[in-house]
Amino acid sequence: EHKMLFSFLICSSILRAKGVITLAEWNFLLRGVSTLGGEVGARMKEFGNRPAFISQTKWELIKGVYKSVPSVASVMKYLMTKSAEFLQLIESSSPYDAALPEGLPKKVTPFQKLLLVKIFHEDKLVGALSKYVSESLGPEFTEHPPFSLEDIYKDTNKTTPIIFILSTGADPTGMLQRFGEKMSRVAGECMHIISLGQGQGPVAEATVKKAIFTGDWVCLQNCHLASSWMTSLEKIVESLQTNPEIHNDFRLWLTSMPSTTFPVL
Repeated sequence: EHKMLFSFLICSSILRAKGVITLAEWNFLLRGVSTLGGEVGARMKEFGNRPAFISQTKWELIKGVYKSVPSVASVMKYLMTKSAEFLQLIESSSPYDAALPEGLPKKVTPFQKLLLVKIFHEDKLVGALSKYVSESLGPEFTEHPPFSLEDIYKDTNKTTPIIFILSTGADPTGMLQRFGEKMSRVAGECMHIISLGQGQGPVAEATVKKAIFTGDWVCLQNCHLASSWMTSLEKIVESLQTNPEIHNDFRLWLTSMPSTTFPVL
């Protein structure tokens, strides 16, 4: 989600600098009718009555874009004369990809289609932003590369721990165990998995001190549950930087939920 938002900001900044996106269009996407100042309805009586299939909220946005975004005004006015096509656009499950009626007075730009999505399907705006960035900059700016422990392992070393920041319902332990088997680090033999909390700190410390000489792997789970032991873990990791006797195959894996006490490294 954050990658997509960051990519959209980059994309929109480039296109605004090129003049592809107007200031009025950008302001409407960000602020909606609040950019108009005052009541829209009082100044838009000539726009006609609200169709029954359009909610009052959407109606205010329609009048707002008609009044404040000249580049879209003629398109919106034309749509209002095509009730069937207009209704189809409103009811579309994928409004950004929906075909617009033929005979529009001007070509609708991709960014202007985002404005239509904001008006009619704001709940689908995030998905539309992703498609917009993909079309403008390329899919690599919105797609997440496949996660591979094999690739990550190539960049690891014996002195730097590998940290998994967990989210609700996520647990990389099974994936780590499968990867460990490929690397001759079977759980319970050459891979030691310790769930922190309930006095497991001393056990974890003793296991790490032994593993650095044998070349085993150690996985300390749920570091956020052992906040009082995090200073000890910090000292252990600092000692790895100056210990010349660490086995080249040793690896320290850590997992934690986001926490104010972790990481302290």
